[in-house]
Order: sequence, then C-alpha cells, then structure tokens
Amino acid sequence: SGEVMITIEEVRNRTQKQNNYYRKIIRELAKRHPFDGYTAAELHEAMKQSFEITSTKDLNKEEFSEYIYNVIKLANENNVQVRVTD
Repeated sequence: SGEVMITIEEVRNRTQKQNNYYRKIIRELAKRHPFDGYTAAELHEAMKQSFEITSTKDLNKEEFSEYIYNVIKLANENNVQVRVTD
C-alpha cells in the first residue's frame, strides 16, 4: 500500500467583516463621479481588473486589506473621499 500524506492548515481567507466593508465602499463609489456610470457589480469587476485580481474570494486577510487600501487610494486619486463606517 502507498503512503498518504494529509496536511491540515488554517485557511485565512478574507473575513466577512472585510467583505462587508468592501461592498459598502463599492456601493458608495458607484454613486459618485467619476464612478457613477457603473453599477456596484460592474465597478467591482472593473476594480478587480484594475488591480489584476481574478477573484477576491481567493484573497487572504492581508491581501484583501491591501486590495481595499488600493481601491480607496484609487478613489482618492479621483477626488472621491471614501467615508464608510461599519
């Protein structure tokens, strides 16, 4: 019989709180110029493309935090201040 190796490791995907915060940001941006030509879903896809992200579901906590930071930075560079609270 062959040997079998089982590896157990913690999955550190983004948290629900991070995802909720990100979705609030995207919904807020979709209301503001120059992003107001997009639906929230379209803006989400455009942001993923901008930052070469295939799927935000696959990002870990640190990667998703960096992605959110980059989305906020892009908004600020377009004179849109992000003010989203929990």
